[in-house]
Amino acid sequence: MKDYLAHLVKQNSSALDGKNIAREYLQARILGALQKCGAMIPLAFHGGTALRFLYAHGRYSEDLDFALEGQEKDYAFLDYLKAVQADLKAESYQIEVKTNEKNIVNNAFFVFQVCCMSLAYHRCLPKPCQLKSKWIPTRQKALCVKPQLCVVL
Repeated sequence: MKDYLAHLVKQNSSALDGKNIAREYLQARILGALQKCGAMIPLAFHGGTALRFLYAHGRYSEDLDFALEGQEKDYAFLDYLKAVQADLKAESYQIEVKTNEKNIVNNAFFVFQVCCMSLAYHRCLPKPCQLKSKWIPTRQKALCVKPQLCVVL
């Protein structure tokens, strides 16, 4: 998969296009891992990236947004992060996941070291890629607090 990503990036004429392709590709891999581990059962994918991926909206978005629509008991933040990390490591990505769960907002950072450093050879990504995941509380009808996932590259 890393070779395919490098091929996609190399085909682009500008550094910005290459960066956007790399970001979307990694976002798609994360979405695939979330689907595979069952995270999409309680979560709903929405926001700018959902519009682009599902409806071919012309604007690039830098994050993945999810709202908890299912039962809170079915929501397992750390399990989802571990599943994403395991899937990407199986594809030979060197990825580090850092989390912060000290308050109601959970944060996670996906740091892709080798993949993006090798893509820098193709002049578009001069530093390691970091995907920032933030689970942000949102207020629903009965003032229930529900988490939301936001991934940024």
